[in-house]
Amino acid sequence: MEEPEKNQSQKGLPKSIVLFRSLEKKRPQELTVSDTMDIIKIEKDVSVQKCVNDITLSFSQLMGRQMVDDLSLIGWIANYLYIFFSTYFNVTNNITPSQGIMIANELVKRLDLTPDDIICFTKSIKENENEKYDKSFNRIDPAVIMDWFNVYLNDRIEAKEIYEQKKKSEFVISQSRERTSRTLPLSEIPVFNKETGEWNRKKL
Repeated sequence: MEEPEKNQSQKGLPKSIVLFRSLEKKRPQELTVSDTMDIIKIEKDVSVQKCVNDITLSFSQLMGRQMVDDLSLIGWIANYLYIFFSTYFNVTNNITPSQGIMIANELVKRLDLTPDDIICFTKSIKENENEKYDKSFNRIDPAVIMDWFNVYLNDRIEAKEIYEQKKKSEFVISQSRERTSRTLPLSEIPVFNKETGEWNRKKL
């Protein structure tokens, strides 16, 4: 009887939230192979592009629809961050659970962000393409993490701009085709060539 109730409670929630909640009472030393595989599976499924495409529910939407409350959200994310930084970095000075809460509180204040952004953030730290994230010099604290998060936000802003531009271009093209289809026979409708950036008239 417990399993259906568990599934019901997770219905409609992003996979990242389900993951955070499953790790709620665990500490880094209690992380199992199964837990690690769950994290890897979700990392493969998320991307910055998906976070900005208006499909993934934001913190604001999740709380506005009463799917989660802010304190639970902060607690889940705080513990995930504590687990991640404690297990991934072998440094002398790492964050404490209390510092994890402080960081999570600041992240949740960004209501436009999504739970998947948290996964994307930690994933991007691991990948560290082009060495965007500076070395921590044997310490991980809130200041270092927030500096890293600002690096991630810059990538997110860039991805959002690309997404918005793509939507705008697709709208312009669809409107142009709609107008020309009213006056031209089907065989004369211009087709946009993405490689040349020009309109070509050819039979469809």
